[in-house]
Amino acid sequence: MNNNFDNAGISVLNDDYTDFIEKYIHIKFKIEPVFINRKLKLPVSVKYSKSLGNDRICNGAAASVIYNKKNTLIIDFGTATTFTLMSDNILTGGMILPGIKTSLLSLTGMTSLPEVNLTFPRSLINNNTIDNIRAGVLYQSLFSAERIIRETGKKYKGLFVIATGGYSKLISGKTGLINITDRYLALKGINIIISQ
Repeated sequence: MNNNFDNAGISVLNDDYTDFIEKYIHIKFKIEPVFINRKLKLPVSVKYSKSLGNDRICNGAAASVIYNKKNTLIIDFGTATTFTLMSDNILTGGMILPGIKTSLLSLTGMTSLPEVNLTFPRSLINNNTIDNIRAGVLYQSLFSAERIIRETGKKYKGLFVIATGGYSKLISGKTGLINITDRYLALKGINIIISQ
């Protein structure tokens, strides 16, 4: 394993871990990591409260630099499903929904329903519990994403939609409303931000 590099960029949502991570990186690699936040020089402007997650800043930076569209909606299908709107190179806002796996765990953890693997069943309506759960969790996410894309597109013309995150390919394969899937958008954003 090659441990030779000059810098490291890190995006964490919980500041409780930054001291530990910083010490570990310094001891292991002899460098001072850069923690992504809105105080850094960014390739985008941020019109959002201070509570904005750094992962969404990274996604916005990458979307702006790599895809460079007037209006972009980034859908991150991760632990939470986040919608982040970029307009004229400004991160203007968004929405946060329960993530696909989070929805599944909430459903099965709060009921006596069985745990299932997340794959789309053959049809929307099914006659067994396993496929009912799969269809419910996955189509809920798909249909809400499609509706949000359509509604956002009414105000932001020419909307370019990027899917990212662990479940992005699963959802983007079922809709024609997503222009591109880029699972590593946040990592690309970190690289862009620390390379400026």
